[in-house]
Order: sequence, then C-alpha cells, then structure tokens
Amino acid sequence: MNALARTTQLMVILLLIASPVLITGCGSGVGGSLNWQVGPVSTIAPGGSGSASIRIIRRTIDTDEVTLRVTGMPAHMDVTLTPVTMVAPVTSSTLRVTTDPNIPEGVYTLHVFATESGQQEQSEDVDVTVLRAVPTGDFNLNLDITDHTFEGSEGTDKTIGYTITPGTGFTGRVDISLSALPSYLKLRGAIIPDHLDIHGAGEGGTFVLGIDTSAFGQNPYTLTVTATSGGIVHTKTIVIHFPI
Repeated sequence: MNALARTTQLMVILLLIASPVLITGCGSGVGGSLNWQVGPVSTIAPGGSGSASIRIIRRTIDTDEVTLRVTGMPAHMDVTLTPVTMVAPVTSSTLRVTTDPNIPEGVYTLHVFATESGQQEQSEDVDVTVLRAVPTGDFNLNLDITDHTFEGSEGTDKTIGYTITPGTGFTGRVDISLSALPSYLKLRGAIIPDHLDIHGAGEGGTFVLGIDTSAFGQNPYTLTVTATSGGIVHTKTIVIHFPI
C-alpha cells in the first residue's frame, strides 16, 4: 500500500472514532405524549358492582411508569384500581365500581387521571349508570337529574327529561304527573307527553321548570315526579335550589 492510500485509510478510521454512531431499534423509544383510554362501565344495580378496563396505547417513553387515580365518587360508591401504578411492560388496569343498596339510581361521572413519570397529568371521564333491575310486569321511572340550582331570578328555565323502562311482560299506559308546585316555581307549558303507551321499548319525555320571582319560600324544595299505570306507582324526586 502506497503512502497516499495509508494516509487516506488512517483519516477514515479517525473520522469513525470521532463521530457519534446512531443505532436504531435499541433502548427506550420516544413516541409522543401518553395515549390511553378508559372503557365503559356496564349498568349497575344498587348493591352491585361493575368494572372497566384502562388501557395504555402508547407511553411517551416505553419504560415509564403510569400512575392512576379517580375522583367524583358519590356516597355509597367505592372505586378501586388494580394496579394503581402500571410498571412497564404492563399496559392495562381494572377500574372496579362497587355500590351499596342505599345508592340512589342515576348517572354518576367519575374522573380518571393518569400521570406518566415526568409528564403532565391527563384525565378522562367515565359515566356509571346505577339502575335497579326491572321486575317482570313492572317498569322503572328515571330522571336525567336529581338536583338543580336556579341561578338568578328569571330567564333560567330548566328542561328535565324522564324515561320509562319496561320490564319483561309490561305493556300499557303510564301517566306522568308532578307534585303541587309552590307559587315561585312554574311549570312552563305542560309535561310532553304527560302519558306514554308502552309496548316493548322504553320511552320518555320532558318538562320545563322556571322561576318568576325573587321572593322564595321553602329553599330547597323537593319536587316529586310520579309515574302511574293501574296499581303500579313509582316516584322520583328532584331537589330544587333557589337563589339566595
């Protein structure tokens, strides 16, 4: 090998030693922000339980831990997370909801938070529906709210929805009515519709409440909604709060 060739070879070797070398496919990868999801929780009867899966789709760094927490549980509801911290390569956790028999029926929103090590906390909401099983030949009455606060004196009408869910074998007419309203709480128009003819599927309707004065008596006031079909009677209540 002549002197020029030796010099060229030496220069190439020195350049390779001095330059960083990138090796792909090894070590922890960075794939953007944490990507995760919370599955739905099936409908739970009072005193029952249900669960949802929390799944990591992608971590920012493959080896990072992800820690979970939950808020928003009402009285008579317990929530557990198994595991609370997902250590790589674990990518799923189970959120389990347990209720006691005294929990009111309704839809409850839980707030689920996930934090990857060194990253900002993220949150997702999941709804939990608590609804008693409908006996054969009977029906359920449900309202979309159980509590409402009016803000201001006028122009703050609230639309409230109701649903009738039939059990196996129930058919017939269901009449909907409200308890007597105080003078300062108004039914705007009528209950629409004020009765349902049930033949298999559940149905529902709405009514609108409003206030017309700044002088309120009983505060809060409990409004009772009644559904009647022959000798079957079901009631639900809404606690109404007025401006102070």
